[in-house]
Amino acid sequence: MTETCTLNDLIRYIYHETNSEESDEIECALLINEPLYEIYLTLKELRKEMDELSIEAPEKIMENIFQYARENIHVL
Repeated sequence: MTETCTLNDLIRYIYHETNSEESDEIECALLINEPLYEIYLTLKELRKEMDELSIEAPEKIMENIFQYARENIHVL
Protein backbone atom coordinates (compact mmCIF):
# COMPACT_ATOMS: atom_id res chain seq x y z
CA MET A 1 0.00 0.00 0.00
CA THR A 2 1.14 3.55 -0.57
CA GLU A 3 2.28 5.75 2.29
CA THR A 4 -0.94 7.75 2.19
CA CYS A 5 -4.32 6.15 2.66
CA THR A 6 -6.50 6.78 -0.38
CA LEU A 7 -10.26 6.77 -0.74
CA ASN A 8 -9.90 3.51 -2.63
CA ASP A 9 -7.95 2.02 0.29
CA LEU A 10 -10.75 2.98 2.69
CA ILE A 11 -13.40 1.45 0.46
CA ARG A 12 -11.41 -1.77 0.12
CA TYR A 13 -10.98 -1.81 3.91
CA ILE A 14 -14.71 -1.31 4.54
CA TYR A 15 -15.48 -4.22 2.19
CA HIS A 16 -12.78 -6.41 3.81
CA GLU A 17 -10.70 -6.50 0.62
CA THR A 18 -7.39 -5.53 2.21
CA ASN A 19 -4.77 -7.93 3.43
CA SER A 20 -3.74 -7.90 7.10
CA GLU A 21 -0.76 -5.60 6.52
CA GLU A 22 -2.88 -3.07 4.62
CA SER A 23 -5.60 -3.27 7.28
CA ASP A 24 -3.06 -2.58 10.03
CA GLU A 25 -1.71 0.44 8.14
CA ILE A 26 -5.20 1.81 7.53
CA GLU A 27 -6.18 1.33 11.17
CA CYS A 28 -3.07 3.22 12.29
CA ALA A 29 -3.82 6.01 9.84
CA LEU A 30 -7.40 6.23 11.14
CA LEU A 31 -6.12 6.60 14.70
CA ILE A 32 -3.85 9.55 13.95
CA ASN A 33 -5.72 11.33 11.15
CA GLU A 34 -9.08 12.75 12.26
CA PRO A 35 -10.21 13.99 8.80
CA LEU A 36 -9.46 10.54 7.39
CA TYR A 37 -11.44 8.97 10.23
CA GLU A 38 -14.41 11.23 9.43
CA ILE A 39 -14.29 10.12 5.79
CA TYR A 40 -14.13 6.51 6.96
CA LEU A 41 -17.24 6.98 9.12
CA THR A 42 -19.10 8.58 6.21
CA LEU A 43 -18.15 5.73 3.85
CA LYS A 44 -19.14 3.15 6.44
CA GLU A 45 -22.57 4.79 6.84
CA LEU A 46 -23.02 4.94 3.05
CA ARG A 47 -22.27 1.24 2.81
CA LYS A 48 -24.86 0.52 5.50
CA GLU A 49 -27.47 2.59 3.65
CA MET A 50 -26.67 0.91 0.33
CA ASP A 51 -26.94 -2.54 1.91
CA GLU A 52 -30.42 -1.62 3.15
CA LEU A 53 -31.69 -0.52 -0.28
CA SER A 54 -34.26 -2.71 -1.93
CA ILE A 55 -34.99 -2.15 -5.58
CA GLU A 56 -37.76 -3.99 -7.36
CA ALA A 57 -38.91 -3.75 -10.95
CA PRO A 58 -42.55 -2.84 -11.51
CA GLU A 59 -44.85 -5.83 -12.10
CA LYS A 60 -45.54 -4.80 -15.73
CA ILE A 61 -41.84 -4.81 -16.59
CA MET A 62 -41.40 -8.28 -15.07
CA GLU A 63 -44.40 -9.53 -17.06
CA ASN A 64 -42.88 -8.14 -20.27
CA ILE A 65 -39.54 -9.85 -19.57
CA PHE A 66 -41.18 -13.22 -18.88
CA GLN A 67 -43.38 -12.90 -21.98
CA TYR A 68 -40.35 -12.11 -24.13
CA ALA A 69 -38.50 -15.10 -22.69
CA ARG A 70 -41.41 -17.45 -23.37
CA GLU A 71 -41.64 -16.26 -26.96
CA ASN A 72 -37.94 -16.01 -27.84
CA ILE A 73 -35.92 -18.44 -25.78
CA HIS A 74 -36.04 -22.04 -26.86
CA VAL A 75 -34.48 -24.88 -24.92
CA LEU A 76 -32.49 -27.24 -27.10
